[in-house]
Amino acid sequence: MKKGNSFWKVIFSVLGTSLVWAIVFNIFITSNSLIYKLHRATEIVDKHYIFQHDKDYTEDLTIAAYIASLGDKYSAFYTEDYYTKLQESMEGGYYGIGITIYPDQENNLLVVKEVSENSPAKEVGIQTGDILKKVGDIVVNFDNYNDALALIRGNEGTKISITFVRGISGIDYTVEVERKKIVTHTVDMKDLGEGICYIHIKSFDNETQKEFYDALQNYGIENIKYFILDLRYNGGGTFYSTKSIANMLLPKCTITTFEYKNGYKDSIKTNGKQIVKAPMCVLVNGSSASASEVLASALKDNKRAIIIGEKTFGKAIGQTTIPFEKENGKTVSAIYLTTSRYLTPGGDDIHGKGLQPDINVLPLKEYEGIQVEQIPFDKDIQLQRAISEVKSK
Repeated sequence: MKKGNSFWKVIFSVLGTSLVWAIVFNIFITSNSLIYKLHRATEIVDKHYIFQHDKDYTEDLTIAAYIASLGDKYSAFYTEDYYTKLQESMEGGYYGIGITIYPDQENNLLVVKEVSENSPAKEVGIQTGDILKKVGDIVVNFDNYNDALALIRGNEGTKISITFVRGISGIDYTVEVERKKIVTHTVDMKDLGEGICYIHIKSFDNETQKEFYDALQNYGIENIKYFILDLRYNGGGTFYSTKSIANMLLPKCTITTFEYKNGYKDSIKTNGKQIVKAPMCVLVNGSSASASEVLASALKDNKRAIIIGEKTFGKAIGQTTIPFEKENGKTVSAIYLTTSRYLTPGGDDIHGKGLQPDINVLPLKEYEGIQVEQIPFDKDIQLQRAISEVKSK
């Protein structure tokens, strides 16, 4: 009899515990408006909806909509597919067609900034300045820039149909392109003669600091009498690469100061291992943004370089990739969220304002909006001014 009593005590104990947890869960759900609404919507759909649907897609879209509702164009939800492609591209390679896209916010356009040599895009005749109109059946523009990137990239050997508008003629054309392995390069170096080393950084990815150092080595650091850094049309990228390059160009000093939500400030400094000490100029324009503005302002405020060109874009807020889902300890999706603002070494907040150059020089009218590589050397009056200024030091 005692044995039977023990059995029922266990049963009632389990039932009681389950009931308590059910009540706690119900209170938690009903007290949290967002969770309650999502839970209620799921209940209604599961009970009444007559068609099959992809629950994973629904969940991803729900999270994406929540982040989008913040009204911050820089924050986003990275699905598993997009996160994988992003990681590939940041490592200096990805599967795609070989174009670099410039998101033109002012005109709500996506413009082909560069076509890689020996790429699928080059083979089918895509040109710099062409405007993306559709990827497959999806209309693309500045507002869905990340979606456009995800649609263009994919598995090696697969094909995608893309519609462009030819920049000059305004005529639509559609091409079918096969995706291939694309190895990206973000650094170009030129010897301009008279000891002038010119380096153009197109963007900052995980390989940029290595490419930059290799370029310096190829020129011969000891041979550099004058140095010109071109950050025009550089929309930013990883802060790690930016800091690494700042270490090569600056003595021990502050690069930037990050301000976080809780009021905490973190001043980021160089390591004092400067290797380029020659007189220096930096070229910028209205498409120099984010990480390139960090580097340019550090060089300006620490009086290391003269900044020449046009006022920069004015993106002085930082985003953090925060893991959202993990599988076997590995991040498979993430939230890309604005978590800080950054100040110049002089303490200025240039977000929405841009960095003013020391010397304002506009490009020739016929070369406005034209990529650096497309401008004839003698017609690039911003570069010509930089050469003149740096040689006077």
